[in-house]
Amino acid sequence: MRGGRRSVSRRLFLRSGDGAAQTGAPVSGAIREIRPAALSLEDVLEAIAAAAAALNVEAYLVGGFVRDRLLGGPASKDIDLVTVATDPMPLLAVVANAFGWHPPERFERFGTAQIRGPGFVIGGRACPEPERYDPESPQSRTFAQDRSNKTSGGAISR
Repeated sequence: MRGGRRSVSRRLFLRSGDGAAQTGAPVSGAIREIRPAALSLEDVLEAIAAAAAALNVEAYLVGGFVRDRLLGGPASKDIDLVTVATDPMPLLAVVANAFGWHPPERFERFGTAQIRGPGFVIGGRACPEPERYDPESPQSRTFAQDRSNKTSGGAISR
């Protein structure tokens, strides 16, 4: 292993047609390294979407990855996602398993989890259930009144 990553390449031994492989004699021939096709960003994004759908998890891509895509920058392979009111570990585990990557690692101190694959880093974090406000509740009206008192001519006074 190099740099904590496991190599996914395999070696294929091409044997000469002299029958050496059947007799146990030394094998002569060329060695050719075969590597699986590199994963595309779309492959990884599709796997994330499929895993979220299969697990019935609400998940969103966030952070620099989204910013760069919106601004037309180079495609980043450092992907951040959030899961709503759900631990991201099962989602990350399904994605990692789909590609034969190591299982997710949890970082308790930061409340995040991460998987790594050749050229990709996918981080996940859970966010709480989104808050929903009833426009008729007294708290919503108070907030709206406070906000209107602090604005004049479209600018917020400080």
